[in-house]
Amino acid sequence: MTGAVNVAANAAEEYLSNPYFEGYTQYFDDSWQQVPENGVYKATAVITEPKNSKNCQSLRIVVATEDDQEIYSLIVEKALK
Repeated sequence: MTGAVNVAANAAEEYLSNPYFEGYTQYFDDSWQQVPENGVYKATAVITEPKNSKNCQSLRIVVATEDDQEIYSLIVEKALK
């Protein structure tokens, strides 16, 4: 669980601080080290644009096992300039 929370928190911090952040899928081995593909775990970060200019953009991060069993998820919102 700690590894999943750390991966999600790092993605959230990057999203909030980087105006050019784009969604992604990253893979991790059983020690939570990033690998190019086919990891034991995966983190998917998806950006959702607001429906109107008064709403915030959001990022949903899902950390799951290789067979898509969700371990942890997090939604982060930020106001657009």
